[in-house]
Order: sequence, then C-alpha cells, then structure tokens
Amino acid sequence: MLVDLSEAVDAAEVGGKAANLGRIKRAGFDVPDGFVITAAVHATADTDVTVPPSWRGRIGDAVARIGPPVAVRSTGVDEDGGAASFAGQFRSYLSLQTTDQVMDAVAGCWRSGSTRSAREYRGDTADTFMPVLVQRMVPADHAGVMFTQDPVTGDPSQLVVEAVAGLGDALCDGRVDPDRFHLDKITGAVRSVTRATGSSPTSSTVLRLRDLAIALERLFGSPQDIEWAAVGEQIWVLQSRPITVNTRPTGVASSLIDMPAVFAPQRSTDVG
Repeated sequence: MLVDLSEAVDAAEVGGKAANLGRIKRAGFDVPDGFVITAAVHATADTDVTVPPSWRGRIGDAVARIGPPVAVRSTGVDEDGGAASFAGQFRSYLSLQTTDQVMDAVAGCWRSGSTRSAREYRGDTADTFMPVLVQRMVPADHAGVMFTQDPVTGDPSQLVVEAVAGLGDALCDGRVDPDRFHLDKITGAVRSVTRATGSSPTSSTVLRLRDLAIALERLFGSPQDIEWAAVGEQIWVLQSRPITVNTRPTGVASSLIDMPAVFAPQRSTDVG
C-alpha cells in the first residue's frame, strides 16, 4: 500500500527513516511532502527488477500529486533506530522527473536491501522486504547535517552543524569539505568555526538550526543526527536518527553527512 508521509507511523510498515520523518511532520516541523511505498508492495513483486504493473499507476499518480523532481530513498525496517543507522547501506535516487525513472529507482532500492554488505550489517543473511520513501526535492540554498552532541567527544553541551552551499552534491562527491560550527547548546554561542566552502549560512540560520536541533532532540528523547536543507529563511528536515557512532577521544570529526546526496542532480548514490 501507499502511505502519506504525514501518516507514516509503524516502522515495520514504512521503515525507520519514514516513521521518524512522519513523527517530525506531525509535530509541526517542515518536512518535504512525500509518501511511502510500504514493504507489502515489495512483497507482491515477483523479482526485485521491476515494480508490479498493478502498482505502477498508483505510484505514478502519487508522484504527480507531490510533483517532480523527486528523490526516491530506501527506508529499511531497521534503519535509523537506536541500535544502528544503516547509513550508506541502502540506495537513494535523485532528481527524478518521470514515472519510469521512479519505477527503476524503487526497484533499485529494493535490491539494495539484499546486498551482501546490507545483510552483513544487519547480521542476518535473509532477504527483507524494503519500504521506499518518495519525497519532493528541495532546491536548497544550503544543506548539511547537525549533531546534538559532539560526535568526536560525546560532549552533550556542544552542538555541531556542518553546512555546504547549494544542493550539496559537491560534498557528496568529496569535492568540498563542509563549513563546521561548534555551538554551545544552551547559550547558542559559537565556540569555533571551520570554514571550508566560502559560502556559509547566515548567523541567524545557524541559530535557527540550533533551535531546531534542540527541539528534535526533545521530541525523540535522545541525541540526534539530523539532516537539513535551508531555502531562504525556511529550514526543512530531511532525516533525524539517533546518534549511533562511537565517539573518539581525539581527532577532527569526519563529515558523517549523507543527506546532500538527496539533492545531487540525476544520479544514484549509496546513502542512508
């Protein structure tokens, strides 16, 4: 079946990523419109190569309602949970314009759930049925990720924001590093800034990101790894999941960003 993202609740049906985004959307935060092709649709497919004909029309109509271009993203049943994020294990397809492109992307997401690396990460050799999230893409001025505790030291009083200008495809490709802001979570004071892109979000946007991060941490009741995009003064939430990486005692935090790939033009990528 197809489930509107605002009604996505049960991770067993819509996957962890979509269930989290549905909760965020219902709480009143800005989340791009979308819908979920549930695991039950995958279960009706004879193979992972094509979407069953009985579902093509319904999926195409749903895409038309939210309007292209869209991003098609895997949302595994165990994804973005407290035990594991599955970041980098599944597929996302980006800037899709036509129904045929969407159908091919859905099948690609299904196949990504059965790869050797995904099964090893899951600790289970059995194939699983994969829900798929389809969302309207956002023409981001800036995009990035933020952590509600320092991902290196685990300091819960420090919030880290990473940002790149535009759609974020250059960061995803490894062509640029993000600007990185370390903020005091309580006061909002900037503790340090590492500028790499030459085009940072405004200070007011950074402070609104801080407020958003704190609100999402309160919503879920645990430290969050949040993917975001800013268009003018509006900030969109693209993903929020518990921080599951281990902290390291020394070193600089590597960019754990995988969200900007959602905005990269006409490509597929192995992102969570």
